[in-house]
Amino acid sequence: MNRGFTLIEVVIAMAIIALVVTQLSAAIEQNHFTLGRLEQKTLAHTLVMNRINELQVMPEAPPVGSRDDDVDMAKQKWSVNTTTQLAQPNVLQIDVAVSLKADGAQPMLLDKVRMLKVIKTSWEPLTAQGNNNNNGPDNEPN
Repeated sequence: MNRGFTLIEVVIAMAIIALVVTQLSAAIEQNHFTLGRLEQKTLAHTLVMNRINELQVMPEAPPVGSRDDDVDMAKQKWSVNTTTQLAQPNVLQIDVAVSLKADGAQPMLLDKVRMLKVIKTSWEPLTAQGNNNNNGPDNEPN
């Protein structure tokens, strides 16, 4: 009785193992690339939201025009572009775009957000009718 594998069986088994290892390697490489890209997009979105939050808490409306800032974050260089224009008489349109700056290459746009901000209103704040005594924490009743 013959108890071993033939040469052809060994070659076929090695070919199958080689194909499986090649496909597994390609899948791992694609996973690694996707993870890096998601990390960059997450950081870019963080920078965009930081700029939007800065603009929302500003006491005055930002000036109309364009502003480019270079930011270092997570050991990478980023470009944050803020463009402000008048969308309607009392409404500013603010676009914030974040790009990753690569050495010697064009910046790669990773995130962009548009925000509208009302800069002037014509309404008066509502007051409670019949309650003009201004009693509050600082005002004691007479």
